[in-house]
Amino acid sequence: MGGDLVDSRIIEQLSIVTQEEQALLHGQKVIDRSLYMDGSHDVISGQKLLSPGKVITVRPHTGFVRFPEHTHDYMEMVYMCQGHTTHIINGT
Repeated sequence: MGGDLVDSRIIEQLSIVTQEEQALLHGQKVIDRSLYMDGSHDVISGQKLLSPGKVITVRPHTGFVRFPEHTHDYMEMVYMCQGHTTHIINGT
């Protein structure tokens, strides 16, 4: 299988607009914190994003909104496949 075919399939899967993103495109102004965080803390929960028994996942980051300042209780690795983004880490 050629690399371009695999690349286009990955981009196609990662480009699907989620229900959350559809709401943002239709006027919702902020993320739904309950999808990512427990309680009022600004900590993104790995338990909310990982399937039970899994230690790794590949998922698109929510687009179309400025994501609020936060920390993680897991390690996050960001890979940009297409487009552009700005990440502010520790104020920089």
